[in-house]
Amino acid sequence: MSDPLAILVRVFDGWREVGRAEVAPGVVLTWSGGIEPPLEAECEWFEPVDRVQAAFDRVKRMEIRQRLAEAAKIEALLDAYEVAVADVVDRYGRSTGGRCGPAARSFLKQVAAELTMTEGAAGHLLDAASDLRESMPATWAAFLEGRAPWRSVDIALAQSQGVPEDRMCEYDDLAAQAVERTHAARLKDRLRRARERLLADTATARRNLAEANRRVRLEPMADGQAAIEVAGGATDWVPVDHALTAAAVAAKGAPGETRSIGQLRHDILLDIVIEGLKTGALPDPATKVVQRKGVAVELLLTVPVLSLLGKDTALASIEGYGPIDLEKARELAAEAPSFVRVLTHPLTGARLTMDRTTYRPPADLKRWLRIRDQECRDPGCRRPARHTDRDHITEWQHDGTTDAVNLVSICRAMHLLKSLGLWQETLHPDDTVTWTSPWGRTITDPPPDPASPAPKHLLEPDSDDCPF
Repeated sequence: MSDPLAILVRVFDGWREVGRAEVAPGVVLTWSGGIEPPLEAECEWFEPVDRVQAAFDRVKRMEIRQRLAEAAKIEALLDAYEVAVADVVDRYGRSTGGRCGPAARSFLKQVAAELTMTEGAAGHLLDAASDLRESMPATWAAFLEGRAPWRSVDIALAQSQGVPEDRMCEYDDLAAQAVERTHAARLKDRLRRARERLLADTATARRNLAEANRRVRLEPMADGQAAIEVAGGATDWVPVDHALTAAAVAAKGAPGETRSIGQLRHDILLDIVIEGLKTGALPDPATKVVQRKGVAVELLLTVPVLSLLGKDTALASIEGYGPIDLEKARELAAEAPSFVRVLTHPLTGARLTMDRTTYRPPADLKRWLRIRDQECRDPGCRRPARHTDRDHITEWQHDGTTDAVNLVSICRAMHLLKSLGLWQETLHPDDTVTWTSPWGRTITDPPPDPASPAPKHLLEPDSDDCPF
């Protein structure tokens, strides 16, 4: 039995229906005589093609179109960088130039806002594209022509690190073929193997360089969780991983222990880290940092008082992460030796001030800024407020006051750009911060995670009862 289907002709960026025909089920009619058929094409110019194959062909066409658009965007990014930096250098002097200079840093802040990405991601995109264009022309051409996606050429560039100049041409030729023909699941491994064959005589030096970039990074996750990423030498962390498993297996055999091996591995490592940070290092030559001093492992928890009293369901929050469930907040509050009470506006939830009569008086103003700002107020930065500078909006030398209405928490990099006069910030009454770039464009940082307003039924104007 036949199935009536439209005869479709691909015209520029879509399909146009030009007629109908009776064809077998599961079949569509497509042009087969060239890249584009004439608009007045007749039925005999078409041949039946499986519908599934036509659907896959459309996916492939969309992928190529996206690759070409991405290439155009990245070329525009490179052009914008040259124009913007030249403009700042003309206005502020040659000392602001250079890839690490204030002009480049300001450009990345601005373009990160335009592209809704982090400054680090924008900087990587800029640097990777510049390096590819200069050092890997064959791979760059494959990208510009839509033969390879950005994600593949980015991997190829990363694997080129450490390849000496006299071998780059050979590596580039291998990479240009690999990014076009190799499955994504195998690309990184294939390129790594190709690089290792080229650089067998420099393995030790490359390992030393990689270990110099060891780091620990926290990544907030959903549902009150967070991930710690540790990047370092395999000879250090592989035996630690094995030892954690052995310790978890041993603990699993204890009477009444119901946790899984994965849960025990996590909890054992957490115990070791917390207790180790508290106690400091012993004078042992085997210790990595022999001068390390013990530090407090502190959690800053904000709990709406109405929620604590069971009159509201607004979530609590912790510094450096954000909202957490009330059950966990109450558990933490029950274990806390003291509190810092925070007053929030009952209608807007904005943090207004804090109680300065804590059990252990801290540096009140610094602690208040940590509570209010939570992190660097530069929208492109996620540095916790406790690790930032307290910046005077109106500079101290210009009669700026040292109080909450004239201070914001910003990282050292943004502080330097602001002090040079390239960026200006404005703190609004609702804790919004507006930044103005050297080019007059503005970026807004909204109040960080304001508390939930009090329930309306507790704020009736004719009510004489205090809700708490």
